[in-house]
Amino acid sequence: MIELWFGVPVFFKDFDNKVFHQELDNAMSNVEIKSAEKIWNDTVQTSFTYSANNKLLEDCPELSGTIVNTMSEYLTYFNLENANGMRITGSWINVSERGQFQHYHDHAGDDISGVFYHQSTGSTDEGEIVFKSPAPGIAQSQLMSGQSNKAYYPPKKGRLMLFPSVLEHAVLPNKTDLKRISVSFNASIIWK
Repeated sequence: MIELWFGVPVFFKDFDNKVFHQELDNAMSNVEIKSAEKIWNDTVQTSFTYSANNKLLEDCPELSGTIVNTMSEYLTYFNLENANGMRITGSWINVSERGQFQHYHDHAGDDISGVFYHQSTGSTDEGEIVFKSPAPGIAQSQLMSGQSNKAYYPPKKGRLMLFPSVLEHAVLPNKTDLKRISVSFNASIIWK
């Protein structure tokens, strides 16, 4: 018998809904987008700050409702009997122009994190999101040498991705002259 242990479910779903993008365009006009805070050492432009209220999705009821419903769908994978839905705890815009990127980081302290791509052509050159294995020793194992310790996903307009907040991830540099715009968010489980 073989059992697969330590698997990390990463969920994605594509949406073709113009209302989501209209809501985001309107919400973006109400936030300040600037260079990431120095402690990140990233070059991405963002509306996230440690001192401000990161509630961008509150101005996007159609998109945020869909995200919450989709997170509940994702939550069924984990078989948590006492879970009673999800609550978005923070959300912000990230803008990547040519050469801009984000280092590996996680969103520990929340349960589920995610990204929704607002503007992207789907090209890997626009900067893929990269997830790092939670078992870093795989890279040094001859037995496991055929297993990748990273997973790459290209940005795609309308794609929603969900993953455990503790999963380390980065965004590769945008190699194009097109702006990649995404919404990042964190959520916590509502317990019964």
